[in-house]
This record gives sequence, structure tokens and C-alpha cells, in this order.
Amino acid sequence: MRWMKREFFLSGLMIVSVLAMAVACGSDSAESMSGDNSVDGDAPMDGDSPDGDDPDGDDPDGDDPDGDDPYTPEQEIEIDVSRPVTSNDYLFVINPATGNLVAIASDTLVIHTLSTGSDPIAIQVLPETNTALIIDRTSDRLVMAQPDEDRTASWALDPDKTAGYNMISCAPNGLFAIVYFNSQLAGNASSAYGSLQSVGLVDMRDPSDLDELDSPILPLTVGLNPTAVHWKNDGSKAFVITDQGATIIDLGNPDSPEVTPNIPLEAVSGPSLDREVLVTADGRYALVRRIETAELRMVDFENGEVAVLELDAPPTDLDLLPDDSRAIITLRETHQLLVVSIPGGFADAEAVDLYDIPEGIGVAEPAADNNTIALYSTLNNTRNVWIFSLDDESLNSHNLIKRTQALSFAPPDSDGVLRLLVLHKKNQGDAYYEDDYYDTIDRSYGYSVLDLATGMTVLQLTDAHPAAFTFTGDGAKGYLSVAGSGTRQVHIMDLKAAGGARIIEMDLSSTPTSLGLMADGRRMYVAQDHPDGRITFIDTVTDEPVTITGFELNGQID
Repeated sequence: MRWMKREFFLSGLMIVSVLAMAVACGSDSAESMSGDNSVDGDAPMDGDSPDGDDPDGDDPDGDDPDGDDPYTPEQEIEIDVSRPVTSNDYLFVINPATGNLVAIASDTLVIHTLSTGSDPIAIQVLPETNTALIIDRTSDRLVMAQPDEDRTASWALDPDKTAGYNMISCAPNGLFAIVYFNSQLAGNASSAYGSLQSVGLVDMRDPSDLDELDSPILPLTVGLNPTAVHWKNDGSKAFVITDQGATIIDLGNPDSPEVTPNIPLEAVSGPSLDREVLVTADGRYALVRRIETAELRMVDFENGEVAVLELDAPPTDLDLLPDDSRAIITLRETHQLLVVSIPGGFADAEAVDLYDIPEGIGVAEPAADNNTIALYSTLNNTRNVWIFSLDDESLNSHNLIKRTQALSFAPPDSDGVLRLLVLHKKNQGDAYYEDDYYDTIDRSYGYSVLDLATGMTVLQLTDAHPAAFTFTGDGAKGYLSVAGSGTRQVHIMDLKAAGGARIIEMDLSSTPTSLGLMADGRRMYVAQDHPDGRITFIDTVTDEPVTITGFELNGQID
């Protein structure tokens, strides 16, 4: 295998003055042309099953069997915004059929049921609180729910018109939220459209003092078609991504927010479907890539400059290390990996490292240690994943037997050991055990757990598609749902077991729809498809399950 570090020359660096002002933006969510493969609403280590062009996983080669088309996007995991969310003390579940919010206490499993409207479609919890915000589509209102006080209050999203908002983004400090309409989640008919150039700034500094006579929502005008909201890590500024660029909402004076609209992110504004925007947590820089453009752009919101780094091919993936110190860029067409210091790499070639990587790689996934990167592709027939270390510039290949659909790192355990969960693709056809052994494996659903310390890989075949997954914060256990064709399971993965992951298959009485970790880490939940509501809680130490059924019947513990 060829592995070579090259020098990088800044042949086309441009610094362009865009704005003469000092602004900053925050990073709470990422706009991406192919989704996010590490976040899933309420927990940074959760994930969902992929839903790209091959939902059944039976296309043997994907859209690009050779993996050499630079314009074919990798199929990374999509974010599921409809799943339950957790607060400090509760698990919140909205029931669209009844218009109720169910809040289950994490310690006692006591159920609170609160009315939220006739068609609740989005829910988020203010960080570090037990206050939930819900959008009710039919009434076009924002509902605040506080189970501690058995209290709700609601307000018109925009008293002057129908807002049609379908997304909620909360500030990291829990003091503000932004509601907006994301057209990517709606139909193409104009009747499905909400407000294309407005958002609602929600003041939640004193939620217990709010009543329905005094709305906390301030309508603000932004650029056309908002698709994502980022926050500065202290919650003092919000950054709304739109087709026309970015709108900055400065909350330095919370009673009189300052709005700076349409800050350019690109030379020419346009649709955001094939664009990815990442923003550093301190709000200083935004990185932008287009799927068919061989460049990477960096916008500096402090001095108003834009730097353009010309590349040898269109980048097929863009990531930031968790500490935001460097950007990781994969170039599938030229078989290269770029590691670019932020911001130094846009002005100094010495701050850019360029590596040759194996042919076909199009995606990079950084781990939480700011050092380890998994390299793979979702498009070709490669059955390997490569692990790259930034510290010693080593590249190790691991054969996984099956092709990769998606992957995610578990958090480092107490010894700093990393493990990788890989969801596999299924080849077309049924798995007949009288056929060739490896052909049977290829035609089966499954996943693998790779221990990076030992190189040990445990392959687990399944009867249906592996779906949602989560990990405990200490990296000791993982949980994954398997559903379909009569299979209703959650798999419990003991990641620290000697000799490789030990897996327990737990059968459920209903089909699992999502899962996650409770805030205290003592239980994980598995939400299930049931007419009266059903959730199973699993103790993260003993693996003992407790199931609650019948939310609308005041709860029933099985």
C-alpha cells in the first residue's frame, strides 16, 4: 500500500475583503449535503440508520460502483429530528396522533402527560433545563411544556402571518431558541412552504414567568431559505445559514438583538442542497464546500475576509476535529487526504499536510481524541476501513469482510481505547446458507465492532437492517436496534469484553423506532411502535429491562 506525505503548495490562495465589521457566530448544528453521521438530536454519540438511495441495502454497488466519480456524494447518516429527546430529568416523547407530550421521569419512571396541540411536529429541550419547546403545525403555535410544574403555555409563531416553522434550535446556554422553516423537510408544492425569509427568536431567560399574554417570540428577517442554525459556544450569537449566506443575530444586548443579514459565504449565492457549511464553536470561522467545486472557502466573521483554498479535486467530505484546530478534507478523485490548520492553513502552505490514501476513499470520520480518523467509502466494493493517526502519521488497514454503509466511534473508555461501530451494506439476494460462505455473509444484514487497541473485529450478522444506535459516555457499552421482517430487537454490545465485543440480542414485544441514553447515564431507552405508546428502559450496568406501555392510559409498567 502506498502511503506518502506530500508538500502542499498554495497555488491559488485568495484573501477577499467582504465585510468591514467584527462579528462572530456559533456552532450548534451543521448544514450538510449528505447528513451527519455522529449527531442525532439530543445526544452527541447517537446515530440513525442511513436512508440514502438504497434503503434496503441490497444494491451491490451503489450509484458509483467504482467510487471514482467526484460528483457522486457519499451516503452518510441522516439526522432524525422526530425522535424522543432527553432533559436533565425526563425523557420527552410527542404523540402526533393525540397531540400530547409524554414526559417520563428518568429516576422514578413516573409519567407526566401534557397537551401540546393537535399536530406537534418538532421538539427540543432547552439545555440544562426540564423545559421543552414544541411546534404545533395545525395551530402554527410554539408550545412550552414544563412537567415539573405540570404546565404548558403557547404563542403564535408569527402573529402577522402563517409562519409554518418546522425546526427548533436551542442556544447552548438554554437562554434563547430560534424557530424557522426548513424547506428541505417539506414538500415541493408551494402550499407546503412556510416563511422563507423569517425566523422567530424565542426569549427563554425566565420561562417560569412566561404566560400566554406576553409572547417571547420576536420575528426577524433573514436571507432566503434558512437551512441550519449555529450558535456561538456561550450562546451569545446565532448564525442562520441561508441560500444567500449567513445572518448573524447578536445577543450581546438580549433586550435589543442586533441583526446582520446576508453575509456572503460564496462568490455567488444559490441553492444549498449541494453545499456543506461548518462553523467553529467559538463562532470565528465558517468553512464551505460545494460538491462539484475544487475549493474550500473560509469566512472570518471577525475581520470580514474570505480565504479560498484551491484543491486538486472536489472535496468529497469535510470535517472539523472536535477541538476545531484543523479541518479534514478527503479528495476521492485524486486519492488524497488534506489536514488544514484553522486558520493558518489558508495562508501558509506549511500549515497544510497532504497525504496519499488508498483509491476509492471518500469519507473521513474524526474520533473524540483529536488524533484518530477513520477513512472509508460508502460507494464502492471496498471491504476495508483505514485508521489514520495524526500524531505519528500512521495508516492501518482493517478488513471488515462486508462493505460499509456508515460508522461511528464510541467515546474513548477509561484507558483511552477507541472502538468503532460499522453498519454494513447488504448485497442483493437472500442469504442461502447452502451457498458460498462469504456470499452468504455478503447477502446478510450486519454490523461490526472494531477494537483499535487490539485490531480485533467482531462481525455480527442480523436478520434485518441495523438501525439507530447509541453508546454510554464511558465507552463501555453500545446499543443498536434491529427491526424489520418480523425482527424486533435491541443489541447490547459489551465493548470492553476480553477478546472483542460481546453481544447480547434482546427481543422486544414491539418494533423499535429509536433509542438513546438518558441524561444521567444510568438507563438507555428504546422507543417502540405501539398504538398506546411503549418504551423499554435498560439499566446500563445490569442490562435489566423495564417496559412502560400505555402513555395515554396513565402508564403501565410491565
